[in-house]
Amino acid sequence: ALPAGTKLVVGDKDVGTITSSVHSSARGCPIALAYVRRGFDAALVEVRTASDSVRGQVVQLPFVAA
Repeated sequence: ALPAGTKLVVGDKDVGTITSSVHSSARGCPIALAYVRRGFDAALVEVRTASDSVRGQVVQLPFVAA
């Protein structure tokens, strides 16, 4: 899981911040809730932590269809 406060980045632009995350057994990967800046419309983002960076995808809720 990613720590709260982790930045969402596209290029060199900060586009959001993770508020919480957990490993999803349904999706088999970490999922997170984040504040994303208004007007941001790209689906793929880079998630940067203090020691690493990974690719992420911005999706609408819910993560898994009911």
